[in-house]
Amino acid sequence: MSCHLSRSNYEMLPTPPVGFPSYNHDFMVTYSLLAANQVMSLIFDGVFDRFPTLRIVFVEHAFTWILPLMWRMDAIYAARKSRVDIKRKPSEYVKEHIKFTTQPLDYPEDKTELTRALEWMECEKILLFSSDYPHWTFDDPRWLVKHLPKAARDAVMYKNGIATYHLPESVPVLEGQTRVL
Repeated sequence: MSCHLSRSNYEMLPTPPVGFPSYNHDFMVTYSLLAANQVMSLIFDGVFDRFPTLRIVFVEHAFTWILPLMWRMDAIYAARKSRVDIKRKPSEYVKEHIKFTTQPLDYPEDKTELTRALEWMECEKILLFSSDYPHWTFDDPRWLVKHLPKAARDAVMYKNGIATYHLPESVPVLEGQTRVL
């Protein structure tokens, strides 16, 4: 299952004291918050224990926020294990059941820190390449490849997409078409 952004009232967080976002850029920042709430709910409500074959892709919700969220959920789980009705650490559910597209890509000023964060979150297990081209927020795949850990590049750029969506490894070239890769 894939979850993509929309602008319906059903996806809004509770109304903040100062009202809903006034500008598009305000709203774009909240996309990650919406996904974080959904991830926590899916895990702590035991959805993946009840539906062990369920896989979910969060499309265009960013993804760098998942690393501290996994740390926090694991800490809560460790502290309240007897009161939480799930069978494993939350980060294990994320790595087995949830994937995120790489767009929009948030990164720190020091780009080497992005590569370290990608390694820590085991990006080869949870990321699928996406660019969002031709929108103005698109991410250049050449830039992304340079910052992915070398061992994760093939998985993130195409293998995870093939496996997640059960796609063929290759397709025949159409007449008049030139293969790029």
